[in-house]
Amino acid sequence: MAAANDYRRLVLGAWGCGVFQNDPALVAGTFRDLLTGRFAGHFDEVVFAVLDRTGATRDAFDRTFA
Repeated sequence: MAAANDYRRLVLGAWGCGVFQNDPALVAGTFRDLLTGRFAGHFDEVVFAVLDRTGATRDAFDRTFA
């Protein structure tokens, strides 16, 4: 939707990594694969808004996008 409407900045979250217990490394890796593959060069800035009380989810995103 964002790409189709030519948005250049994108805010995403750690979808499903809280109460639904999705694997943060898998979610971050999927975002990485899409942002470096199908949507490569489409966005000037991508920010992940991650609410994480333990640090584990944020750490997974930090490692993936380091």
